[in-house]
Amino acid sequence: MRDVFVHTYKMYFGKRNLYIGSGMDRAQTNIRHEWVNLDSNPEVNPDVVHDINVLPLPFKDGEFNCVFSCHTLEHAKPERFIHLVAEIHRILAPGGWFISITPYGTSDVAWGMPQHRMLFNELTWNSLDRRVYYDNNKGKYGEHDTEGLPFKNWNVAVIHLIPFTEFENDPEIEFKRKHYRNVIMEIHGVLQRVE
Repeated sequence: MRDVFVHTYKMYFGKRNLYIGSGMDRAQTNIRHEWVNLDSNPEVNPDVVHDINVLPLPFKDGEFNCVFSCHTLEHAKPERFIHLVAEIHRILAPGGWFISITPYGTSDVAWGMPQHRMLFNELTWNSLDRRVYYDNNKGKYGEHDTEGLPFKNWNVAVIHLIPFTEFENDPEIEFKRKHYRNVIMEIHGVLQRVE
């Protein structure tokens, strides 16, 4: 795990954490015994060899305080994505944290690589926050919010949009982000499991 991610997100790490798609970053988490590394490639020598598209994940309910994923979820099959996120919810302890880093949907990296199956933007994560669908007037959630999929309760704590270097201090970044490609490089979502 890169030092910048440790510095930025260490406040969410707990006594037992899972790194999904650890790849070659595994060496960084080996020195921290509280991490379990999962990857589908046995050549990177992860603690657990497993494909995220094969569910359930091989862990107990509530086993982890934090699940971290960096440039992995874009490889999930779209029809399995909500099921995968429900599995992450299952293996997190109540109040646990899920941190996802993916390419932003309008970057060439996101949609130009043939092995990428999912595109991510703010709506991807915000749509998982059940508070979005709650109707205070009726005292219940909207009728069509889940479409029969296994949505779980999440609170979206933080969404970070990471621009490409040339747009970091651009005063027109918001306009450009909405109208052009390759302005935002990555999206970082931080979600908390809610019972």
